[in-house]
Amino acid sequence: MFGDTSLTRIVESEEPLLSPFELYPDWNAGHLAANADLLTPHIYNADRQLLVITIQSFLIRSGGKTILIDSCSGNHKHRQRPFFHQRQWAWLDVLLRDQGS
Repeated sequence: MFGDTSLTRIVESEEPLLSPFELYPDWNAGHLAANADLLTPHIYNADRQLLVITIQSFLIRSGGKTILIDSCSGNHKHRQRPFFHQRQWAWLDVLLRDQGS
């Protein structure tokens, strides 16, 4: 809550997904070693050696208005990455549940 404004995140996916080497060209093992206590386990999954990526939208309520900021991936889409191809997330169920709160 921020005064009379509320912010709710609607998580579509939050799991180990991408290699840090894929996202950050200058990444090296030293970066992980120097920051392991900050990164593991919420940002970096050491077992899978992947960054935990959160795909989410936000629901803002203020002054009697509701605003949805949707930056999610969506369901049933043809994608190049196997992880995303034809995925079915429960985003709409979570949104509808949070609408009642």
